[in-house]
Amino acid sequence: MKKMLNGFGITLIMLGIIAAAGAAGDCDGKCVENATSLPVFFLIIGGALTSMILGAIMMFQAGGISEYGICSNTCWRGTTGLFRR
Repeated sequence: MKKMLNGFGITLIMLGIIAAAGAAGDCDGKCVENATSLPVFFLIIGGALTSMILGAIMMFQAGGISEYGICSNTCWRGTTGLFRR
C-alpha cells in the first residue's frame, strides 16, 4: 500500500508540474487571438496546484516525506559515515 501511495503521489506531483509549466501556452505575441483566456489559465493552474498538494499529502501519509525532508531515517539505515543520523 505504501508503494502504491508513493507511486501515485509522485505521479500527481509530476503531472501537476507539467500542467503548471504548460498552462500559459506558447504564444510569443503573434497568436494573441488564440491564446488561453485568464479563467482557463487559472483553472489549469488551480488543478495543477491541487494535484501537487494531493500528491504531497499522499506521499506524506505513506511515509515518503517526513518533517526532516524527502526521506525519513529509514532511508539511511545501514549506512555509515556522512549520511548517518
